[in-house]
Amino acid sequence: MSCSALSIPSRSASPDQPGELRHPPARVWLVLLGLVLVCTGGQPSWAEPVAQNSEPDTSAMIEAGSATIHTLIEGQGRPVVLLPALGRGVADFGDLSGRLVAAGFQVVRPQPRGIGASTGPTTGLTLHDLGNDIAAVIRALDNGPATLVGHALGSRIARVAATDHPQLVSGLVLLAAEEGQPTPPEVLHARLMSYDPSLSLRVRRKLIQKAFFAAGNDPGGWQDGWHQKATRTQMNANLATTARAWSGAGSAPILLLQGREDKIAPPENARRFKQRHGSRVTLVEIGRAGHALLPEQPQVIAEAIVHFLRR
Repeated sequence: MSCSALSIPSRSASPDQPGELRHPPARVWLVLLGLVLVCTGGQPSWAEPVAQNSEPDTSAMIEAGSATIHTLIEGQGRPVVLLPALGRGVADFGDLSGRLVAAGFQVVRPQPRGIGASTGPTTGLTLHDLGNDIAAVIRALDNGPATLVGHALGSRIARVAATDHPQLVSGLVLLAAEEGQPTPPEVLHARLMSYDPSLSLRVRRKLIQKAFFAAGNDPGGWQDGWHQKATRTQMNANLATTARAWSGAGSAPILLLQGREDKIAPPENARRFKQRHGSRVTLVEIGRAGHALLPEQPQVIAEAIVHFLRR
């Protein structure tokens, strides 16, 4: 397909069963997203990394097999490892990091492959490989098992890491965890087109707001901070991984934070997840929050996580 021939489907496929999500309902949209990333030249000016909101105490380069993971480490105490959403970097956690450090925890932010100084193979991967990156970071810290906080796709990487390396994970915090419930076609369209740098800032701002934010919330913080090469890497790794790799989520306790206005991972997903895993999961639904969550309700999210960590 040529770039000029790129077309958008009018509706999504029907949902798959939980055990059959190797090719999830959104697969066609992820393929189209890949075409958008190729057609727009890989890393446009609006995708430059955003500045960190706080200065890390330590910046470490940690070897993870054939990868090297640039990791920011702040504070002292039990480690909490933060994993960002698809195509986004650890700057998204700047505010949360400060709050967790102030509450007495060590905050660890491994930058995903292809973002900042993190390097490594970017093709032929699965989420197991990205989870192994996180396991290598935890081992290098040598500070006991860690709680993993994963946002959106980061929640899948967290669940894979907890499944593959249960001895390294003491708890999971999952934000906007996508579970296979189909997303409305108009929202998927907005999500896809929000990556297109040929659109005006005004148009993209509206698309980002529609896809990722609750009504009335300011999407300004997500106009930049996108990393297209990392998006392709993570998208392909996700498609190459069966749902069984992350659906069990290991054995550690789970805090599930769900935006009530999340249109990409709707509340029904979280309620189904809670029903499937029972008392192991604490579900907190957050008002006036969509898929972005972190910039929308930072204080509520931080308070919920600190309460879970102190349980």
